[in-house]
Amino acid sequence: MTEAAAKEYEHFLKANHYITLKEFEYKTTADVFGVIAQVDPVKRSRIGKNFSLKMTVMDPSTHANPYTVMFFYPEQDALPRAQTGDIIFMRHMRMDKFQNKPQIKSTHTLSFVCIDSHTKKSKLSKDIKIKFSLREASIVSRLQRWHQKIHAAKPPSPASVGFGRPILTTEQIVDSHVRFFDYVGMVVYCIPEENTRMSKANLLLTDYTVNTLPYLRDRDNSMFGIETNRLLQCTLWDENATHCPELKLGDYVFLRNCTRNEKNTSVLEISLRGDKEKKFQGKSRVTLMKEEDLALRDLLERKANYVHLEDNTRQRSASVESMDLGFNDPFRTRVYGLDRFESIQEILDAQEPGIHLTRAAITKLYPKNVEEWIQSYCQDCQITVKEPLGLCEECHKKTRAIYRLVINLDDDKKRLHLIATEDAAEQLFSSVSPEAALTNKDQLEKLKELVKKILPEDKQIGYDFGIMSVDEPNAKRKYYVCNTEFIENQ
Repeated sequence: MTEAAAKEYEHFLKANHYITLKEFEYKTTADVFGVIAQVDPVKRSRIGKNFSLKMTVMDPSTHANPYTVMFFYPEQDALPRAQTGDIIFMRHMRMDKFQNKPQIKSTHTLSFVCIDSHTKKSKLSKDIKIKFSLREASIVSRLQRWHQKIHAAKPPSPASVGFGRPILTTEQIVDSHVRFFDYVGMVVYCIPEENTRMSKANLLLTDYTVNTLPYLRDRDNSMFGIETNRLLQCTLWDENATHCPELKLGDYVFLRNCTRNEKNTSVLEISLRGDKEKKFQGKSRVTLMKEEDLALRDLLERKANYVHLEDNTRQRSASVESMDLGFNDPFRTRVYGLDRFESIQEILDAQEPGIHLTRAAITKLYPKNVEEWIQSYCQDCQITVKEPLGLCEECHKKTRAIYRLVINLDDDKKRLHLIATEDAAEQLFSSVSPEAALTNKDQLEKLKELVKKILPEDKQIGYDFGIMSVDEPNAKRKYYVCNTEFIENQ
């Protein structure tokens, strides 16, 4: 999975109301997914009757810094039967700290499932049961694809070997705890610094990830068409400066054995210090890379996406520009966390599922009868029941009211059937909750009036929609609304 796809994974989790490992906050409890990076043997705890299992897990948000997970349980057979590379889904986990580092711990409610990386089947432990929803299964599939791609074979170039150190992006350096790392970037400029006692050169780089602590603070400006919050300052010292290859704008470089400048933590700056051993002092750790080097795949894709996004912000298609955007109408949509527009055709043609943003007109809402949108639903069993807000027929827990409908979208060239359900549908029609529409006639009428205004008979209005595509087992790809809300025009 590329960096762009990793971002889509994070958006996908947010759209489904899950969090990445990096978003897991101290002293909170959450359900989380991860790829197992390492597993230690089961041990008996020194205190009490519990057995313990230690593992490290990662996901696209923590790739360079896996988190430690500790499981505790009185029965050894109930602990995860895990191997490196397996996917694990853990419920009711708590974020703690050990030696000032994040540590995820199991609670008294032990609930998890491991998915074998080869067979794609669940590994069941004694008395531990967990039921997957289709969306949770889709998250597992995304993690499997990401893990497979980051471990794909690479050619033996300096950048791909890495000499045992992680290759970090600018975005990853900010939160990384490693002292030494490698870096792949594109040169923006390189200026030798004269009249100094030691050899020194200032290098400005980009890998097209976001720098939250930029050296150049003015984010409204850019250098050579690159925003300043995507630039990284690097200082070359000693032989790294004197023996550095001649660099120009657009060159790609591999920097070996970098370290972060810890004296000034208000900005992000890295450096390559001189080597203490004489046998290495005649060589620079800056290596020019060829564009066909596979270690540049992610950077080149980010660059292409960045250029595409910049072009999209300057120029929109004629069909989108000619569409009535609804700013003079009672309602419009607000989409959260997405900024790159795609046509419906591009969304339908996407090779992998993901999160998309499009602008299109609503041509139909189904069912036509608004009352039929409202259903009583059991979140645990993933089923609807006939009796309004009654008890689930399977687990006998109280159900909740949800909206479930299909929105037909048209952008003048292609049509798409968009499913709105559960929390995403409730966010879409946030002015009237499903329970209020089910139990209060006035609220139901308010919802009906809203529908009439967003879908008038005399014209088509263009709305922005966040769309999440999902590959469901034994089914075609489906498209769900996400991160979208109808709001009143002020």
